Amino acid sequence: MAKNKISEYSSTAANNTDIAGINIAEGCAPSGINNAIRELMAQLKDQQAGTDGDNFAVGGNLTVTGTTNLTGAITCGGAVVFSSGTTFSSATTFSSPVVMSSTVTMSGNNNIGATTSSTILSGSVTQTSSSVLYLDDAATTASAPPLSWDGDTNTGIYRPAADTLAIVTGGTDRLRVNSSGVVIIGSGEATTTVSGKVLRAPDASGTDIAGADFEIDAGNGTGTGGSGKIIFKTADVGVTGSSANTMTQRLSITPKGGFSFGSGATSYGTTGQVLKSNGDAPPSFGSVITSGTAVTVSGTNIDFTSIPSTAKKITIMFRSVSTNGTNDLKVIIGDSGGFETTGYSSMVAQLKAAVSQSNLADTAAFAITTGNAATGSYHGTIVLTLLDSATFAWTMTGNLYSGTSLDSVLVSAGSKALSDTLTQVRINAGGNTFDAGTINIMYE
Repeated sequence: MAKNKISEYSSTAANNTDIAGINIAEGCAPSGINNAIRELMAQLKDQQAGTDGDNFAVGGNLTVTGTTNLTGAITCGGAVVFSSGTTFSSATTFSSPVVMSSTVTMSGNNNIGATTSSTILSGSVTQTSSSVLYLDDAATTASAPPLSWDGDTNTGIYRPAADTLAIVTGGTDRLRVNSSGVVIIGSGEATTTVSGKVLRAPDASGTDIAGADFEIDAGNGTGTGGSGKIIFKTADVGVTGSSANTMTQRLSITPKGGFSFGSGATSYGTTGQVLKSNGDAPPSFGSVITSGTAVTVSGTNIDFTSIPSTAKKITIMFRSVSTNGTNDLKVIIGDSGGFETTGYSSMVAQLKAAVSQSNLADTAAFAITTGNAATGSYHGTIVLTLLDSATFAWTMTGNLYSGTSLDSVLVSAGSKALSDTLTQVRINAGGNTFDAGTINIMYE
């Protein structure tokens, strides 16, 4: 078989008896030697130009000092140095250290360096469209990441497991994205089943292992300068289209620990206040107890309306309250449909200093007094408490003191289920007219 390119020659000299079919065996014609040398020179030029289709294999070190265009597959087992512009236009594998000190263009699928080798790219490397630069597939460690810096080889990026990427400094994991898409801050792998857009401190494996702390710090100043705020933003649903919705501040934590909800002013609240929900509006600091406005009594009814649906306990306070007649006072509750005057179970008992007593039951209202007199003057509280939000059931307890001529204590109790959420409370004079005193309401 005629040997038409370098790769077809044998490494055993005696087997090479022709060049491109020209006889160079023992006893060949002298003219064949001349022609064979000319043909060999042409084959060497084809090898250099890469037009003969041969792969290029180098068992020792390879140094390229001029501009080189590598169009065939290249395998090199020794150290490789490219000191000038080089173009790789086909698959290339280097299993030993590679130094590229000038502009390098890679347009094929390239494997450069093995786990134990060190590849230094000191020039510009351009991966052309659709080409891939592969790192070695063998396992890598945080102490020797495959993407690192000459002189700082324990800082870089490595793959601790399949579909997992980690950033390390000083040979220790600092940031990891696992195969479930969880971003892990710190060293180690989260062992929980969370996935997706989650930022978390790592969990260790084993029994009775404590979780890691997770700390978020704003930037800190120096000297008299303070730190920055921690700001959280989200976006409302925008208009139809592909444009990103505008991010809006929802929460800001100031350097001294104050809160700003939404875009409002910073608030620290005051001693004893709590953080309250305001529905769709930003939360605010305030008291869990809301006090109404004290009313100087007059007329036949004292009504407190617009009680919030969140109220679970309502306290009615009396001070020096009196009427112009002897009919007894009552408490009536209602919802958005109005005040309800049926379905009450209530009773009030009067305890007098002279040991005598009386009582009064009522099903049309909560009875809170009995044995009233025009000269009576009431002091104390009536408390309404939500029993069951599903049935809108309320209970009532009362303790009133009546001075002047009555000189007695009135104890009352009862219950009532409304048709809907309680929204209003009425103190009824029982057909009389209020003529003195103050009443207020408080709910929580």
